Amino acid sequence: ILKQEHRVVHAGPLRRLDSQTIDHTLRVTEVATQLAEQWGLSGPFLEEVRVAALLHDVGKVHCDPDVLWYPGILAEEDKQELHLHPLDSERIAVFNGIPPRIRKLIRQHHEKTDGSGYPDNLRGQEIRVGASIIKIADEWDRMRNPVPWRDGVLSPMEAATEIRQFAGARYPRMLVDTVFEPWLQNINH
Repeated sequence: ILKQEHRVVHAGPLRRLDSQTIDHTLRVTEVATQLAEQWGLSGPFLEEVRVAALLHDVGKVHCDPDVLWYPGILAEEDKQELHLHPLDSERIAVFNGIPPRIRKLIRQHHEKTDGSGYPDNLRGQEIRVGASIIKIADEWDRMRNPVPWRDGVLSPMEAATEIRQFAGARYPRMLVDTVFEPWLQNINH
């Protein structure tokens, strides 16, 4: 159950996800919340990021598990199926009465600063900051935890190097410099 804008939203769709996706979602929510706090968000703005992070992958309930957990490079058709999950997550959020500002973060969590993301190929400032925060948290978690399409996990230093390397392409450089870097220093101490 999520407390959201003085309403209670049942998190039933989350229960239909596999345990790996639920664990990933909870870790992403924790990191995204910390990053949003580092950015200076509080109150309802912080809650928007937290709720969006919690629901960002709920649309994966519609993905074929063989595609979702395929141990290698996906065929183009399977990639297209997987790339629909932000739209499916947004639809589930609509059905559950989640406000439009939060739904926008959910929809945009795979957009990239250079316009090569999905589902809308947004670029730069077209992408909400909260969605970019969730993207950083999402990719950090995928780098730091086992996934079937990559051997092993990256160390904190290796994951940080990759995030820095793609600042300006995948993520806004300003967020990497002013939010991710201080957060990284805090978790390392």
